[in-house]
Amino acid sequence: MFNVSSFIGYGYRKNSYNSIGVSTYGDLQFPNYWSIENINEWPTIGNKGRVRSHSYGSRVMHSVMASATLSYRDKVYLELQGRKDWNSTLPSYNNSYFYPGVAVNWNFISDESSPILNFAKVRLAWADVGRGAPGYYFLNNNYSASLVPNTEAIKISSPTTLISDYIKPERKREYELGIDTRMFQNRVETNLSYYRSNTYDQISRINVPQSSALKQIKFNVGEQLNYGVELYIRGSVIKTRDMRLDLTATAAIQRSKIKDLYNGITSNPIGTVGNSVIVRATEGRPYGEIYMYDFKRDDAGNKLVNKDGFYYLDRDKEMTVQGNITDKLLGGFMMDYFVKGFNIHIGLDYRLGGKLFSYSNYYLLGNGISEQSLDYRDEDHGGLAYYIDDSSQERIQWKHHQAAPETAYKGRVYHDGVILPGKVENKDGNNVTYENNEKILSAQEYYSQYINDMSTDFFPDNLYKNDYIKLREVAVSYTFPSKWSKSIGIQKLTLSAMGRNLFYIYKSIPNIDSESTLGSNSFVENSFYPSTRSYGFGINVSF
Repeated sequence: MFNVSSFIGYGYRKNSYNSIGVSTYGDLQFPNYWSIENINEWPTIGNKGRVRSHSYGSRVMHSVMASATLSYRDKVYLELQGRKDWNSTLPSYNNSYFYPGVAVNWNFISDESSPILNFAKVRLAWADVGRGAPGYYFLNNNYSASLVPNTEAIKISSPTTLISDYIKPERKREYELGIDTRMFQNRVETNLSYYRSNTYDQISRINVPQSSALKQIKFNVGEQLNYGVELYIRGSVIKTRDMRLDLTATAAIQRSKIKDLYNGITSNPIGTVGNSVIVRATEGRPYGEIYMYDFKRDDAGNKLVNKDGFYYLDRDKEMTVQGNITDKLLGGFMMDYFVKGFNIHIGLDYRLGGKLFSYSNYYLLGNGISEQSLDYRDEDHGGLAYYIDDSSQERIQWKHHQAAPETAYKGRVYHDGVILPGKVENKDGNNVTYENNEKILSAQEYYSQYINDMSTDFFPDNLYKNDYIKLREVAVSYTFPSKWSKSIGIQKLTLSAMGRNLFYIYKSIPNIDSESTLGSNSFVENSFYPSTRSYGFGINVSF
């Protein structure tokens, strides 16, 4: 009726690294021969022709752990867990932390003969876990000495980061509620769960005014709430003796909220793009919001155009939220088809709702290289016909049915005109009026505004939705009949071929790989490098 199982153990983990490097920055004797020996001459102290480096370190963690599981009639399970770690990345006076966990599972339906519901389980789990800091996170609070270039003077630099004297382990408290079912003779399986977690005592850094001679302070700061719903559905659409087709779909809705930062601090930047894009963590707001200056607008919301015919930003107002770096929905689809020894697997995944800033698209547009810059190049692409008046040097729209005297423009007509829809502000004392914009820009002038190396005027429409659906994987395998494989002295023989990261079925951002920011900065793309597409072949033999 009752069954009890338990476990107790000890763990030890040590991560060590030791690297020695030598490199050259160029000045090679022979082009494209990448060797340290290919440098022209041995450099002086001030010359960085060769660089020698040496780094080493280690992290150690001791752990004791225990768990116990109590089951009743194989229907109700209670699992208790506990663990205590001692982590070398934390100060010695506060380097241990204990985290407990408890889980309950109730298999309240288990009936293989039922025509509809064959199995149903409710599960509830709670845990409060901890972790240490990144290695050597608190060991930079020292003065440094260096030579002033091309002199014998020594420069002493003070620390730019203040480190708290009392650092605690980072903690995360989470619970999850879910239900699992199997229906129609186990041909349909579902898994629905809701989770909610609080990360608190986060080990992070907060920027401080540089007038204090510091740039930031490292300490335990803030609390962040994460919650969401996850769904898994698998169904055997076709199931016969010789053939089976399984379809699987997953979806996850994830949300987050900054509950607390630090006493007196309600907002903290976590990333920037130039001087006009800031990603902030703000109390009471979702994590990862992108703040930008909006266009200057009139009271009716129309964009204003300056005297040169361009939109401009309203820097007199506070930055506003223009998007979020996190996805609102993500998941995938999979198909597995089994027939006569063949197994065909196709996997797709998707991400929807996140936004990013693309430097590549910004400069491609400004240089007139991308397909999007075809707009306004000529009348077939939306450009306006115009001529330049000789006397006033103003651009005047050309009307095919109402030609101006040829002497006024020497017969030359351009076809790449752009009139930005918006209003022009006119001030007369305290009176302000607005007129429709009629200033004609050339396509070259219009796109040149995107060449802005000072990064001071990124417009809200430079943000891109980063939605995509990708064919992630295709795999085909064939298992030879057992009669044939046994005839050559083996039990099982399987041949397989696969490809991963094959192509995008749909993506909202042009010209770049939608995943080019993954693993680095989650909201800024600044390279054309695509993700790796891989292919593989395999032979599996069992004796």
